[in-house]
Amino acid sequence: EVLAPESVPSIAWSNLRGFGNERGPLLLQLLGQVLARPYCEPGKVAGAAAGCLLFLASAHTPSQLEEALKCAEEVEALLQATAPSETQVFDTRLHLFLRSAWPTFRVLDALVRLFPSNETAASPFLGRCRAYQDWRGEPSEFDWPSFRKLLSESLLAVRSEPGLLVLDPADGPLSEQYRGRWARVYRTSRFHEAASIASDVFYKFRTQQWAAGCHPGVVAAYILQVVNFCSRDIEAWLQRYVGATWRLLNMLTPLTSLMQADWPVFGALHLGSLLRRRPVPWTFGGGRGQDEELTARAGDEPTRRLQDNVRRALGPSPGVTYV
Repeated sequence: EVLAPESVPSIAWSNLRGFGNERGPLLLQLLGQVLARPYCEPGKVAGAAAGCLLFLASAHTPSQLEEALKCAEEVEALLQATAPSETQVFDTRLHLFLRSAWPTFRVLDALVRLFPSNETAASPFLGRCRAYQDWRGEPSEFDWPSFRKLLSESLLAVRSEPGLLVLDPADGPLSEQYRGRWARVYRTSRFHEAASIASDVFYKFRTQQWAAGCHPGVVAAYILQVVNFCSRDIEAWLQRYVGATWRLLNMLTPLTSLMQADWPVFGALHLGSLLRRRPVPWTFGGGRGQDEELTARAGDEPTRRLQDNVRRALGPSPGVTYV
């Protein structure tokens, strides 16, 4: 039996298999020689998840698909290790992932969304996620399938506008540039609707989250609260939201269960990661040397301008150094 779920566009599968053919050997080399070492946790998780994507790209039978799921169990263990049970509830390492340039959440999202969904297998672990029903089947105010569709569409709309996440100096100081970027994201097609529903879910299920009857929906709502605070961290509230949300994700929606349900949980975390940082926009090549390209692209960075101003204020370095 050939696995080609109708819910995933064929172009996505084509891109995944093209990635496996073109970059697979290089990725395996990185996994063995670099990412297997005890440092750079976001890189280790991203590399391990990408390795699982290679299994998924070559999966044509149910047994091969099971191999990809077993691979994901190892990634799930890596994610669980970032929230040690012996530490306090807010003490996790998610903040390191949010500030990292490694595309960890993007790779995890691809793994979840490309894996064939099986809601029958997922519902005992994640809830039934029925419209206007809680875990007991009693009336509820939330339409979980519509929320999932709305969240997926709004995240896609953000990714479809390349310049949306670029900081605009016209917004003012750097802190205002971050706020302005978040405002542009919020005004994106239907994103404010998803954020509004997420806010209602968050306040409704601040405790007893399992009672909602849809673990991925509750976790996605919590993550959108994190995304909101990513625009400006005031009085360490981001760290508190991050810690609580990350533990909730690992407890209610472990990776291997989430892969059966097709919720864009990690896609929302990827957006939060983009809102927390501004990597140097450098690409290899372009007819100039690497050092020249880096200098040219990084010249407009606020940090680089601050360094240049400090150097000018200090004047030329002394020609003699005393030890």
